[in-house]
Amino acid sequence: MSDFQANSSKDRSGRSQEEDRKDKLLNELSRSLDIVHHDNPIRHTFGGAFEAPVTVTPTAIGDTVGFVGISDSPARSDHRHGTDAPATPAWESLTSFSNGWGNFSGYTTRVIVINNVCYFDGVISAGTIGTGVTALSIPVGRRPTQIQNLIVIASAVFQNYVSIEPNGNLSVQNGSNTWVSLASIQYPLF
Repeated sequence: MSDFQANSSKDRSGRSQEEDRKDKLLNELSRSLDIVHHDNPIRHTFGGAFEAPVTVTPTAIGDTVGFVGISDSPARSDHRHGTDAPATPAWESLTSFSNGWGNFSGYTTRVIVINNVCYFDGVISAGTIGTGVTALSIPVGRRPTQIQNLIVIASAVFQNYVSIEPNGNLSVQNGSNTWVSLASIQYPLF
């Protein structure tokens, strides 16, 4: 290819039409990202134009809010992100024991839901063992949709059978009541 042919596709600034087209697309995309995600600078990571994570403070610009240096197209003041974001999961203590059951010395029985899966933690002890004998009531929203029959670690016999019903009743079916670990229990909530 001659020098004339190589240079003929470039404009006066020395840029090719392809480079101009890519820059135009990048600018349009960046502008779209700025408009949609103006108040979450972590999302402004397209190409090398923005570095993440970026720590900036939103700045009032008339009746709009934007991030100076991040967005040249601030959003309306009534436009917000994150207000309906899910809360960070937290452990919930379980205290609805019955039939002599309670927390084993130094332990707290608790439950957490992450991605629609319910996880247990804690060790219980000293209650009545038997099918249908409730040791602990699981709160609504943490209950399985189907009966869960599970093997758990316990003292003396090394394993007990635990049943959790859709009504929230947890019962220790057999084995030892010296202590029963609930830490291996997990089930989906759907």
